[in-house]
Amino acid sequence: VVKTTTGKTNQTISIIPNVITGNTMNLQFTNQVKGKYSVRLLNNSGQLVFNSQQVHNGGNDLQSINLPFAIPTGSYQLEIVAPDNNRQIQKVVIQRNN
Repeated sequence: VVKTTTGKTNQTISIIPNVITGNTMNLQFTNQVKGKYSVRLLNNSGQLVFNSQQVHNGGNDLQSINLPFAIPTGSYQLEIVAPDNNRQIQKVVIQRNN
């Protein structure tokens, strides 16, 4: 017995973990197209605090991004723009252990 599915599969980008305690943020790409992804971290006032470009080879992948230690504890909006200009915004929490 073989199970098959047809149709479009879910395309997601997830932040792992959602609460960042160090300086590493992981992005889990699931069924994403190949290309350059723009990653922007914005504070609650909408100010840009971090910007990066991630190159994804298509499909599924886990990519690590090193964030500057200068980014303080708090809630942020992570904006990810795909090569097709599809945009998604996710909430992320940075919690520094002082």
